Amino acid sequence: MFWIATKGNKIVYIVDTGDGEQGILKSLEYQQITDYDQIQSVNNPYFEGTIGGDLREFNSTTWGRKTQQEILTELGKSKLGENEVILFEDGWKVIESYKGKTIYNKENQYQYQELYEHEIPEGWTIEEPIKDKPCKFENNKWVVDISKYKEQKFNEISSAFEDNVMNGHFNSPTLNIEVDCRRGGINNDIQNLERLIKRMNRENILETPYKGYTEEVVATIDQLNTLLEEMGDYGLLLYLKKWQLEEQVKNVNDSELLKDIKWNEE
Repeated sequence: MFWIATKGNKIVYIVDTGDGEQGILKSLEYQQITDYDQIQSVNNPYFEGTIGGDLREFNSTTWGRKTQQEILTELGKSKLGENEVILFEDGWKVIESYKGKTIYNKENQYQYQELYEHEIPEGWTIEEPIKDKPCKFENNKWVVDISKYKEQKFNEISSAFEDNVMNGHFNSPTLNIEVDCRRGGINNDIQNLERLIKRMNRENILETPYKGYTEEVVATIDQLNTLLEEMGDYGLLLYLKKWQLEEQVKNVNDSELLKDIKWNEE
């Protein structure tokens, strides 16, 4: 005969024993299982319960002997609808079940978990949040949180700007090659170029090899002075681009239009 230990509506242990109550108690002690509310016998050799299963899914008198179709016929239904299951709780009934589904926290779109109960707990939903955009749950649906999306866009623009300041390069019309224009740490190309020009003036050097982003050319001091101006213009253009993109973000309140505001590398 089957004996089961339960906690709430959950089956925590099942044993087939001929020693009755003492048999399951000894088995529970041997397995070191103490977290249960009660034990009870199951007078059905065809018991279909499993550990972790919901006790309400089995008729306490027939313990799974009735077929699903027999139960549905009793309830006046021909079949189960989507997400519907049969439970026994003061009689058979059909409920909507989301057990096994992924649920999302309505207050935090990034917090989710698998549901182990039939009902969705308060503050959670099975509706999947909008991907790649900050959103909030309003009127039973997720909508883009415009204020947070703008904040995200400002951060993206700032990050792209800082990356270009630290690791920038552009095509120099004067030298006709791609040149570095970095500013930060040990890499400050404007300062390095200024020092090079001072040295050339001091030592009366008319031309020198100059290594660009990937190529090297011979440059005159006049070309290097012009390159210095180009580097200054490049830095100013970075600031202008940053300010223009930030102004666009401030003036847009549509999520699709915000999506298109990006720092595109040229």
